[in-house]
Amino acid sequence: VSLSVAAPFYFGSMYPYNSEEKKKFSPGAMEFKPIFTLWHSRGRRFELYGGIPVFLNPGDDSLLIGDYGVSGGLDVYAGYGVNSILKFVGSSGVRLRKKEKLLNAVYDDSLRLAAEILAGRESWGFTASVGIIAETYLGKMFTRWNTYSELLIGLRYRFARNWIAEFFYGVGLGEGVGSPRQRAGMGISFVSFSLKDTDHDGIPDVNDKCYRLSEDRDAVADDDGCPEVDADADSIPDERDDCPYKKETFNDVNDVDGCPEIMGIYATISRRYIINVGVDRDRRYFYVNGTRYIGGKGGSSIKWLKVNGQKIVQGTTFSMKTPPKKLQIEVKAGRRVWKYRLFFPKLEVKYLVFLGKRFIKRTYTNPLESIVHRFRLYVEGDKNANLYIDTVPLTRRGKAFEGVIEIPGDAGYVIIRAERAGKTPLLMRVDAKILE
Repeated sequence: VSLSVAAPFYFGSMYPYNSEEKKKFSPGAMEFKPIFTLWHSRGRRFELYGGIPVFLNPGDDSLLIGDYGVSGGLDVYAGYGVNSILKFVGSSGVRLRKKEKLLNAVYDDSLRLAAEILAGRESWGFTASVGIIAETYLGKMFTRWNTYSELLIGLRYRFARNWIAEFFYGVGLGEGVGSPRQRAGMGISFVSFSLKDTDHDGIPDVNDKCYRLSEDRDAVADDDGCPEVDADADSIPDERDDCPYKKETFNDVNDVDGCPEIMGIYATISRRYIINVGVDRDRRYFYVNGTRYIGGKGGSSIKWLKVNGQKIVQGTTFSMKTPPKKLQIEVKAGRRVWKYRLFFPKLEVKYLVFLGKRFIKRTYTNPLESIVHRFRLYVEGDKNANLYIDTVPLTRRGKAFEGVIEIPGDAGYVIIRAERAGKTPLLMRVDAKILE
């Protein structure tokens, strides 16, 4: 059961009106409405409830704002919850009031129909609504002056466990008696049914699909009131899942623990970005990761290079932990110093997935027996780049790349090369060490 109290203020009179009435601003009928549940399904997907509104008019009767004196009625509501956010509500009811004749209309008992869409979630505290109300007076039903309609937009806010504040704005859609020009108002409701919470999980029983089982608050469907049996949806129940919020990878390696085999479980990896800089034998060109650049115009001989301010004569290899974005190179050729700014494509290793072992038997060309560990390597790279391990291209998988690598013994490394048109290739050495 809930009890709401609401009061509107009208901007100008209701229809019919004259020029003086349009300028007036008056309060409307204060509405007291107890609402009680008749029936609802578990979780309140379907619900049926009734209301007994009572109106008390403190305003100006000459403006037709509200009802004369005290009036009342009876409403029946039907609701359908599409999901945890969206809900449709339809209602019908009657209004009982003192009969009055005004111009071509008869202002008396009426039939009221309404439809409303609500959007909101229990955890948000806010619910927005938009609806249409239509009312026709029983004396002359569905005529121009005896029927009015109104568009209502509302916002409800639960500011305490059992208290809800409501704000609304309405615009009349017709010229029937009682149709407002514009109005706005606010109300407050006390909701008693939210007190009952059988499983004490903070979700009222009327909104709790599992009212005898507490919600586990695992950031997965926390509004339905039910604990998730398999939060990560990997078919391994949470009670047996060592990683309940991460999906199992199902790669034939310990597929019953519920954890993905990622970097650090079967191997540790380290990465270093490599930049090889060198000068050719004739000292007319210099190279960066295999790409040739002319040292100077007119075939001048290169005397020295500066890479990010570091002077080199013949060549060197730079190794760094963070991916370089650009490289500043100065080339002394002839009497001039030429400056270059080189850019690299994006390249970053995400993780390894252990695939298993491969036993290499002794052969004539390979007299030693050995074990090779196989991994699937996942790399993020520039979307317009091509990635290679040696000369074997990596396969694109959405925003990432993947390829299979083999590490003999307990440790090894591979070189990944990223190439993109208009940019200098980037090399990355990935070292892996087996933990077994």
